[in-house]
Amino acid sequence: MFHVTYCGYHINNPDYDIIHRPFGSSDYLLIHFMSEMTVELNGEKISASSGDFLLYPPGSRQWYQAKRKFKNSFVHFTDDSLFIEELALPYNQLFRIDETSVIQEYFRLIEQ
Repeated sequence: MFHVTYCGYHINNPDYDIIHRPFGSSDYLLIHFMSEMTVELNGEKISASSGDFLLYPPGSRQWYQAKRKFKNSFVHFTDDSLFIEELALPYNQLFRIDETSVIQEYFRLIEQ
């Protein structure tokens, strides 16, 4: 079963803001970047485009910074059903999904 710890829909942080969690969090974090970001993965800083997703597993270092404007949607969650494992989404790497409107709607509903 999934348990949502925290969720944000169309969140704006200050320009150039940095999220840095050296030891990650105790849950999964799925982020949908809605502005350009710099992301550190495996010790390397790479560019994330608006529309990219990133899934951090529990305990994984989290570091990302807005290149200017900071906007994203995200959900922190736990999963004791192993469903997230069955989806085989990539951890700690950027990926894209063709149709994001459904996922954005889920972010909105979860936040409510």
